[in-house]
Amino acid sequence: MHEVYNSSARGLQHPVNPDALIPTLPRVRDLVVAFFTGALETWERFTEEFAADGVIATTSTGERLRAWMPTTNDVNEGKLGELRMSSRRAPNMTLQQFNARKMYRKNDTKTYRRLLQSHDHKMIRLKARMVDSSGLTKKRRDTQAQADLLVVAAKRANGVEKAAKKKKVNAALDKLSDGLWLTEALLDAQLAWHRRAELRELKKPSESLIPKVSRLGTKQLKVDALIGAVQRYNASAGIVGPGGDQMDVIRDADDRDIVMESAY
Repeated sequence: MHEVYNSSARGLQHPVNPDALIPTLPRVRDLVVAFFTGALETWERFTEEFAADGVIATTSTGERLRAWMPTTNDVNEGKLGELRMSSRRAPNMTLQQFNARKMYRKNDTKTYRRLLQSHDHKMIRLKARMVDSSGLTKKRRDTQAQADLLVVAAKRANGVEKAAKKKKVNAALDKLSDGLWLTEALLDAQLAWHRRAELRELKKPSESLIPKVSRLGTKQLKVDALIGAVQRYNASAGIVGPGGDQMDVIRDADDRDIVMESAY
């Protein structure tokens, strides 16, 4: 039985015998038996094809050779990795050249070349000139360049759109003052105004005490969050009441100041 090490308060390692833990786990044996009992059904189903009279055992050698395939896709993934590394070493190498080199090695073309006659070489050179004059590589690179330009243009347009939206929101917030209008229509705007004010004062935006409006599901939650924001704002601005207590200045729909105790 392998030993399990347990660290003490002094940082020393003491071996613990797993068998000593079994009495503290009264159901461990039942759990192990239940696990292997359930797994046995699956194991039997998975190993049916390997039975003496199964499909694999009854196939011929030729059938097995025709049915063979790699157990994983590592070969294809390896070639993709080679293409990436080749692009680092030779950035200007075309995909056509890369494929030709790999096929040359894979198919052992060097050995096959020794069997070719002069007319075979002539035909190969003719085919090579036809491929080179077709301009396939240039077309592929032009297509890739156009696609890259479209991606850049889309990102720039997205950035301009985001900047315009942010500017619009900031312009709307700048029209608001630091008071609190108890109108439902401007409740979200007031929360956004105070959230922006707090974020500007904090080093980490995640430290803002005002959650996003989308996370405040009810009006009461928004009101509570706004009251807390006004209290913090007034505390930082030094607004105090006649008795020295912190006061909150809230405006009603008629733009009249209403002074409320912080305890509210």
